[in-house]
Amino acid sequence: MSATSQRLHRSATPTPFAPLSFSLTETAQITNTTRQHIHNLIGRGEIRSVKLGRARRISVVEVARLLDIEPAALVQLLGAPTKVVS
Repeated sequence: MSATSQRLHRSATPTPFAPLSFSLTETAQITNTTRQHIHNLIGRGEIRSVKLGRARRISVVEVARLLDIEPAALVQLLGAPTKVVS
């Protein structure tokens, strides 16, 4: 592999980032509840969500608020990499 193709290959490799939002299933797993409970919380307005097409997403900030912890602590607990892009 030439030096140019190595640079291109390296730059095409995805860089891991911390998630910005979670699906209802992921939120239920993180909070140790059920999808139905998450639906109920959304319906009662206790947590906010956004709809992207047919998918409903809940932000890291909302999940952290639900757990009463800082968003950065949630990301750290999940073991997600925290990389700052400049």
